[in-house]
Amino acid sequence: MGIYLDGVGSSIGEGANECSLTVGGVGDYDIAYNTAFLRAPVVIATPDVANITCSVTANATTGFTVNSYTSDTKAATDSGIHILVIGWDAADEV
Repeated sequence: MGIYLDGVGSSIGEGANECSLTVGGVGDYDIAYNTAFLRAPVVIATPDVANITCSVTANATTGFTVNSYTSDTKAATDSGIHILVIGWDAADEV
């Protein structure tokens, strides 16, 4: 699944039909899947501008949190973020 957070209006630009977004504050985005995975998927997030870092936390079968912050001062900041989610429909699938 591909997701794009625009970081400006705090909305989902791509992937909105597969998940929902709750903004917890500046640079703090909670994503909930419309349909839970059977085990936690692999989630990769990358910013769409230079000098911004993203981290994925609280990764679970039902969703995850992604944070964006400046690379130099580590200050929370809103940013466009590209996210790739790779999941499974079976608990023992490789």
